[in-house]
Amino acid sequence: MNPLDFLETAHDLATSSARRPRQTNLRRAVSTTYYALFHCLAKCCADMVVGGAGSDRSRPAWRQTYRALGHGTARKRCEHRKNIRQYPAEIQDLAKSADRLLQARTRAPPVRVRWRTLTRARADIHT
Repeated sequence: MNPLDFLETAHDLATSSARRPRQTNLRRAVSTTYYALFHCLAKCCADMVVGGAGSDRSRPAWRQTYRALGHGTARKRCEHRKNIRQYPAEIQDLAKSADRLLQARTRAPPVRVRWRTLTRARADIHT
């Protein structure tokens, strides 16, 4: 899966109306942006472990590694600030973005999603 496809879908959802977007579209856009970040992370993990595009890698091994990353495990690791601090700034930023998106996506009772949440998350993924 291409994370950029998820971002394009999130953008389409968030800008689907000439006026103010509906909250359901914004909430779905935040969730889709989270999936873009998650698939970007899964791709990076598989590339690091098995080899990136252009390398002499086993496709089944790459696919298995890509699919091995679980949402629950990733979420728990991103929540542990103490452990995250030992990683480079880029990894810390990714963890903060994932945590922020998950909070916006799963908050109960539902709160109004702010456009700023979506644009910040999209910017985080592009960097």
